[in-house]
Amino acid sequence: ADAGADGGADAGADGGADAGADGGADAGADGGADAGADGGADAGADGGADAGADGGADGGADGGDGPAAGSVTVSFTNTSATMPMTPPVVALHNAPGADKGIRLFEVGQPASLEIIEIAENGDNGPMVAKATAEAENGTVTAAGVAFTDADNPGPLLPGASASVNLDLANSDQVLSIVSMIVCSNDGFSGIDSRPLPAEGAETFAAPIYDAGSETNVLTLEYWVPPCGGEGNRGDDENGSVTAHPGQSGSENPDFDFEAGAELLEVTVTRN
Repeated sequence: ADAGADGGADAGADGGADAGADGGADAGADGGADAGADGGADAGADGGADAGADGGADGGADGGDGPAAGSVTVSFTNTSATMPMTPPVVALHNAPGADKGIRLFEVGQPASLEIIEIAENGDNGPMVAKATAEAENGTVTAAGVAFTDADNPGPLLPGASASVNLDLANSDQVLSIVSMIVCSNDGFSGIDSRPLPAEGAETFAAPIYDAGSETNVLTLEYWVPPCGGEGNRGDDENGSVTAHPGQSGSENPDFDFEAGAELLEVTVTRN
């Protein structure tokens, strides 16, 4: 399965949710960054949906003036030595249980199509489109995609950092994050509905989850490029989201990780 296809999702356009600076950054340019091309996984593709509504997310400041007061900056560092990740999708939304509350994913429940597309194929497009639709429904207030370089979208490589700035419309919003563990069958780093810090900054690590949608096979041909194969083999597991059991004994041991490993560091700053 291709990790990107035409008709995906812009990370911001026409006053929507900017994943980069002035005027929006595509979550993948000219048909998306293939998970099999140039070391990347697709962060979306041309012609899709804004990652939020009415100025939702700005991954950079106009003219370098810094993030707007009252906004939230979400920064990421890939702390692994060898594992690439997709640019994280970030959403501020109503808490589960609140009026119009939602979750992007929930442990113990089947993964949504949007989570599966990220976890198996590295395709952010459907999740960005969902965030846009939810913004119109009043459940998501801002969403975006964090890039290392918004002008040259690509994967979050080992040791690299990325960030996105989101407008905070309501102080009671919670944070959710999804990023593919690229060299895995259906692994993703994620945060489910975490409260924002009351002030200042907070740093934490995102757990690794198994989407439960594809059987874990440690043969490289079952994984998307650049991990060894030509595309996702897609053996359905028909399970639910769980903590990832880890993977050991891969054909390329660089892509092994232990159960309970946390490879994505997150810093949330109230501006």
